[in-house]
Order: sequence, then C-alpha cells, then structure tokens
Amino acid sequence: MKKLASKNLQIFDVRSIWLESDDYPKLLGSADLGVCLHYSSSGFDLPMKVVDMFSSALPVCAFRYDTINELVNEHINGLLFQNCEELSEQLFNFIKEFNLDDCKTLSKMRKNLLNFNKKDWISQWKDKVLNKIVLLNKKEIKKTI
Repeated sequence: MKKLASKNLQIFDVRSIWLESDDYPKLLGSADLGVCLHYSSSGFDLPMKVVDMFSSALPVCAFRYDTINELVNEHINGLLFQNCEELSEQLFNFIKEFNLDDCKTLSKMRKNLLNFNKKDWISQWKDKVLNKIVLLNKKEIKKTI
C-alpha cells in the first residue's frame, strides 16, 4: 500500500480492507474484473483467489506462470499477462469497452464462468482424479495378468 501511495494515482483508488467471510463473495460478485498478481515460486501452486473469483463468476487478469493455465483459460474465463505493460493494455481494453457500453468480452467470460460453480467438490474429484486412478489400476491389472 505504501508503494501504491507513492505513485500518486489519478484515476484509480486502491484500498486494502478486512472483510468478514460472508461479505467476501458479495464483494467479488459486485466487481466487473478481478486482477491476480499471485506468482508461484515453485511453479506448481494455484491461487485460491482466482478460484474465489471464478466461484463468483468474476473474470480475471492473472499473472502468467507455468501452471496458471490449469485455472485461467485465455479469452474463456480471463486473460494472462507477463508484465505491467500487458496488464495495462488489458485493463485499458476493458475500460474502453465500458466507455462504449459494449462489454462483450467480460460478458462472454462471465457467462463461461456460470458453470464453474455448478459441480461440487466430490463431482470434480470423481471427474478429475478418480477416473485417472481407475485407469491406472486397470493398466496395472493388465500388466499382472
């Protein structure tokens, strides 16, 4: 926040606040676009903030690193950037859409995210993990026969 304060921003106002757990999804749901600056030093972990945003049907601009595309599918549920210039360009394009009352890009991404929340954890686990375990077991059984 000190770094942002030193920038003397003219158009944007950035705030850091504490929210109760019930208020957090409400805040995300009222936003138009989320920005994720998370970077995984190992390259393997995924930002839960993006999952929170997607659960609220909130498209994101997220920092690009090795595994982020497991969550963010470019132009489907968000955009990825590698530097401040790319993020600036993405934000500019979204603001331009708002000024033209034409939010097709955000609307499309938000619509794509409406199904993100429809599958519960157990269904996701069965689809993503259990099927792979079953396939691995079948291969192992064939090897032993």
